[in-house]
Amino acid sequence: MDFSEAEAPGIRLVGARVVNCVFDKANFDDLEARATEFVGCSFAGASLRGAQLSLPLGVHYSVYEDVDFSRVTLFGASCVDASFKRCAFSRVKMGAMDFRGADFVDCSFSGALRKVVFSGDSLTGRELQGHVTQKVDFSDAMLRDVEFRGIDLDGVSLPEAWEESWTGFPYLGSPSLTG
Repeated sequence: MDFSEAEAPGIRLVGARVVNCVFDKANFDDLEARATEFVGCSFAGASLRGAQLSLPLGVHYSVYEDVDFSRVTLFGASCVDASFKRCAFSRVKMGAMDFRGADFVDCSFSGALRKVVFSGDSLTGRELQGHVTQKVDFSDAMLRDVEFRGIDLDGVSLPEAWEESWTGFPYLGSPSLTG
């Protein structure tokens, strides 16, 4: 289904399964996705300011598989205990964002990421599969004040210029941080 350019700020999805939907250029500011699954969807150019991309519901959490987040605006958003598989965050504008307890597998990031936290801490205590370590590519991203807490960066590609200037980033002391 095509929901391009939809105006749906504040929409709540609880335990939903959303498959092959297009939300391009839609306004989903303050979205709340609780234990919701998105498969084969596109949010290209959408606004997700203040969105809760995942809020756990008991032991259930949100899943994003094969989702296109190209040119998405994510400011002041958060994501607690979620799984991202084969997702593209290309040319994103992301700031003051918290990915707490989210795992990423075969995902790519480009664009501007500022004051973004990737944390291995899970609020529900669920076992995470990768903590941002399985084929995750940040090599084309502009990272500013980005934190990686309690995770292993072995499977992560970082921008070359960023790796060469660790001292310019106050939260990182080395390219491999673990819990």
